[in-house]
Amino acid sequence: MISSALFTPFSYADTLQDLQSRKQQIEQKQHDIRVHLDQSGQALQGLQNQNTVVLDQIKRLELATSDNLLQVKETEKKIQSQQAALSKKEEELKELQTMYEDRNNTLENRARSLQENGGAGSYLSVLLGSKSFKDFISRSMAVNQIAEADQQLLESTEKVQKKVNKQKKAVTKKLEQLESAKAELEEMSEALDAQQQQKKTLGEQLKVKLTDQQVAQTSLADQQAALSNQVQSIEFAMTKEQQRLQAEEQQKAEERRNAQVSVPVENPVTQPATPSVPEPNPTAPTPPAEQIPTTPVTSHSSVLEAGSTLIGRTVYKFGGGRTKTDINNGLFDCSSFVHWAYAQIGVDLGNRGWVSTETLKNKGRAVAVSDMQPGDLVFFDTYKKDGHVGIYAGNGKFLGCQGKSGVAYADMTKGYFKKKFNGRVRRI
Repeated sequence: MISSALFTPFSYADTLQDLQSRKQQIEQKQHDIRVHLDQSGQALQGLQNQNTVVLDQIKRLELATSDNLLQVKETEKKIQSQQAALSKKEEELKELQTMYEDRNNTLENRARSLQENGGAGSYLSVLLGSKSFKDFISRSMAVNQIAEADQQLLESTEKVQKKVNKQKKAVTKKLEQLESAKAELEEMSEALDAQQQQKKTLGEQLKVKLTDQQVAQTSLADQQAALSNQVQSIEFAMTKEQQRLQAEEQQKAEERRNAQVSVPVENPVTQPATPSVPEPNPTAPTPPAEQIPTTPVTSHSSVLEAGSTLIGRTVYKFGGGRTKTDINNGLFDCSSFVHWAYAQIGVDLGNRGWVSTETLKNKGRAVAVSDMQPGDLVFFDTYKKDGHVGIYAGNGKFLGCQGKSGVAYADMTKGYFKKKFNGRVRRI
């Protein structure tokens, strides 16, 4: 705050030295306020930059949340479809089992009848009722065909059962994968919601800080304006005082001339020099440092440098990063991030729109885990085999786009990713 003493009214009785001293005090106060204004302006700019970053993050989180919810709904539809298919296969198996049991019971009853009749069952009656040898042969062939037909029917039923069982297992496995994917998406949505709420809270806090900083800056500007008015008033008073002193000196000189009319004036009185007024020396604001252009990366080892530029600027989106809109909004999944990072160093990993862990796991050449180097691709069995991919960074770390963090470094020597790492390493 400005000292009230600086606003004390002054009169022409004040000497030039007094006025000069008071002016210097005010100019020093102006200098201090300019420093505070500069600091306040920098703080305000910093808060505005933070607010811009937070708003961008909230926008990305909202987009990712919306897209992930759509993925959850689509996955639920696929789950319902697979459940319906599974129910159908179970019904087919139930019908086949009933058919098999009925046919098997018929054969068992026939065999039991033959045994109870000492072998003189229906088949033997048919044969003994032959009227001729030719008729006997015909009846024998017929009985044999019936028995073979019964056996073929049982075998056919068993084959169909095995086929349907195999189909049921495939449907069940697919259903399990979908259920796992849905659980992962739901967990991701919860994490995105939490991040979004956190960013909104931070945004509200920044708004309060921005308002307070703007009020403080306005107050400093008002003080600066008031001090400028004070300086102008003092300078006006100093001019009047100088004029008064000059007039007084001229009057004294005239009186001396009148008193000494007959005395020649050899050394005329020299008027006293006007006190010099020191110019204010405000501290000029330091110009911002010039931005240094970055050198494009050109080697595989620099893929980590390229990828790390997205840390803190991305949100995980299942199936994201395959369009310019997603990339501009910072929406990636694990495989599209790897594709983007390698593209920055001029390495093409195939069609961006079709990239997946399945396409990436066949790129480059296989490398032993013991021979891993920074830049290699590492794979993890998450909701499916090779369900996640990242870029090895050395020291047991990898860079990837994860559901809860977006693009970030993660540790594959402990916890979740240690359990999920499947040993697949590819060198591009």
